[in-house]
Amino acid sequence: LKRKSSPNSAAGKIAITHLVGLEKFASCQLIECRLETGRTHQIRVHCESIGHPIVGEQLYSQHPVARKMFDRQALHAKSLSFTDRESGLIMEFHADLPEDFQQLLARI
Repeated sequence: LKRKSSPNSAAGKIAITHLVGLEKFASCQLIECRLETGRTHQIRVHCESIGHPIVGEQLYSQHPVARKMFDRQALHAKSLSFTDRESGLIMEFHADLPEDFQQLLARI
């Protein structure tokens, strides 16, 4: 997806999110996102804009079932990487799915 972060403004900054479907369930889908840009709420806004709200999303979702399926946004940063400004080194971090997220996947 490539969208301006402020759709009502010609001056909005471009936000780019790459989405890949990993697994389909009866009521939702597990996806993987790779961000080219790092805009505030980028994944949440992009998913809602294509009619696929984040499970547990309260601010952007207009879908009542998605809002009530989980006590928080069903977002998890599996891996993060960035270049450290001081050292120039690429910093990488990885994390397993939290227990509540695993329980959500088992339930759906």
